[in-house]
Amino acid sequence: MRGLCVALVGVALAAFGAEPDRATDAAAGRIKEARASWWGVDGEDATRFLQAAIDSRVPRLIVDKAGSPWVTEGLRLVSDQEIVFERGVEVVAKKGAFRGKGDSLFTLSGVTNVVLRGPGATLRMRRADYDAPPYAKAEWRHVLCVKSCANVTVEGLALAESGGDGIYLGCLRAEWPNRNVVVRDVVCDRNYRQGISVISAEGLLIENTVLRDTAGTAPEAGIDFEPNGCGERLVDCVMRNCVSENNRGNGFDFYLPNLTRASAPVSIRLENCRASGNRACVKLTTGNSDADAVRGAMSFADCRFEGGREPGLTVSCKPAFGLALAFERCVLSGCGGTNRTADVSLVNRLEDEWPVGGIRMDGLTVEQSVARPWIAWRGNASICEPVAALSGRVSVVCGTGRDAAGREFDRERRFGLRAGAGRHAPVRVRRGGRRTRRGGVRRRARSFRTGGGVDGDRRAGGTVHVSGRKRRGGRSVGTAPRETRAGRLRGFPC
Repeated sequence: MRGLCVALVGVALAAFGAEPDRATDAAAGRIKEARASWWGVDGEDATRFLQAAIDSRVPRLIVDKAGSPWVTEGLRLVSDQEIVFERGVEVVAKKGAFRGKGDSLFTLSGVTNVVLRGPGATLRMRRADYDAPPYAKAEWRHVLCVKSCANVTVEGLALAESGGDGIYLGCLRAEWPNRNVVVRDVVCDRNYRQGISVISAEGLLIENTVLRDTAGTAPEAGIDFEPNGCGERLVDCVMRNCVSENNRGNGFDFYLPNLTRASAPVSIRLENCRASGNRACVKLTTGNSDADAVRGAMSFADCRFEGGREPGLTVSCKPAFGLALAFERCVLSGCGGTNRTADVSLVNRLEDEWPVGGIRMDGLTVEQSVARPWIAWRGNASICEPVAALSGRVSVVCGTGRDAAGREFDRERRFGLRAGAGRHAPVRVRRGGRRTRRGGVRRRARSFRTGGGVDGDRRAGGTVHVSGRKRRGGRSVGTAPRETRAGRLRGFPC
């Protein structure tokens, strides 16, 4: 009897608000706008109603407030449809569902002309459930899974607590990237792997979007650009006015070793973006050899990177002849966490053939709370020159001081960087010094040295010289930075 009562209640809920005649008209194409509640409402499982509403292919579908969240299993979207979620609507993953490792809340596969719009609405999964039995461990239970689609807009939604990414931009085949995708005014919150993963995209715009509190399984980034193969592409990708904050991984992660010289050249630009409270603010990794290093350009303009637990900027393996990397009027503030961690880290692997290079820092400002090197290099003992083609001007602001009148002022040093002439040319100082046998320049007594082999002038307005030091027995020849009794790094006055 009790089971019969529950069934009757379910039928009543399904019937509440349903307008089958109007739903039929929408499916027949006689009307252009419909409401999801016309197909029915079920507080326990509304999957069949939502999917039927979508499959009607009505041009404009409104997911209306139904008195409780829309609880659903995975839904598959169709082409040529706008779905509008009313303010306050919640679409919630059904508890106990999504057992498959790749089950997503909304899947867009090979579709075109789709709009998902919902200022003040939330699409939410159950991240904590997927991280424990009976669920198999996986990282692909996304809120939105978009593969090989074109003309897709996601606007105004909160995408929360996935078992993978808030948004996954992948492809069905390498030659079918996502094209003309816009993500605007979106919040990706507390997702398991990334806020957004970009595997393959051409013509991507992400603006006014917040990526926060990602944690669960690596990489745990706010956003990760990471193609899976050399045939995929990252072309005309722009992020504007975006925030990546408090993620367990990096704020903006670019892992590109799977792209090669044969791949389409990369073109990525970030404008007025901010990273705060992440592991690293920005990390870029590419292949290193002539055949393995992708070409193209990546730039950051008017961005602020602050509070990173590791170096704010890390560039790994990227050779000077690879993609051109530029930072224009950007600020690095309070990154690193210790007085021995540089703000900018350049990294080579043991197997790398070429030094890191091809980086322009045009008006970069580094704000430090303690005296320390602002840039450091680590890596391959066989590479004598660790950096090539490093250029621009950098201002380092270290703490504050007071003048004779007691007024506060920033203790600032400015450095000019000059690129080497060739694909493997080291950065050279602008004046003075004597040449080494390998074409570098060693400064006289006015230069200081970090453990990564970075030399620079002590005085404001001086020039940084990045030169390699031969290693013997796996150890660098020359002295690493040392602390004085006052706990400051010798040779790096504020």
